[in-house]
Amino acid sequence: KEMIKNDQISKELIDEGVKFDVYFLAYNNAILAQQIVDKEELALLENAADSKEKVTAKL
Repeated sequence: KEMIKNDQISKELIDEGVKFDVYFLAYNNAILAQQIVDKEELALLENAADSKEKVTAKL
């Protein structure tokens, strides 16, 4: 959600069908979680922002 707000992930590109693979890394670059952000995930994130729910990455 913050990455979209900071324009690190382009909402316009997602609307055009681009999918982003987002990785959450530890200090040693081990992958802690991965999330694919596409139109469906963007809608979920936006709905969560409206309802003030906490969104967590799927492991």
